[in-house]
Amino acid sequence: MKVLIITLFLAFGFYGCSSTSGFEIDTNKISDIKKGITTKSDVLKMFGHPQMTSIMSDSTYVITYHFTKAEGGAFTSTKIDMQLLQIIILKETDIVKDYMYSENKM
Repeated sequence: MKVLIITLFLAFGFYGCSSTSGFEIDTNKISDIKKGITTKSDVLKMFGHPQMTSIMSDSTYVITYHFTKAEGGAFTSTKIDMQLLQIIILKETDIVKDYMYSENKM
């Protein structure tokens, strides 16, 4: 019994676990965003429903897409991949004013 417990402990320690949040962002579609041309409707077709929408004081709003994936185990290092896409939309016209994409792989 003791051997079984030790074996299971070691197996799960090296096997690890994985956790994700959000949906992976297709980076090939980011170049399709054109400032002053792309509409909110176009963005929703490209990336789907955003995780968050923020209303700004300057007659714009920001739609945010994010993705995080963490992998690791008790005896292995943790690997974290993150993506963030924020798109600024003009409220009056629903046209993209600007956007920002960042990613981090640790």
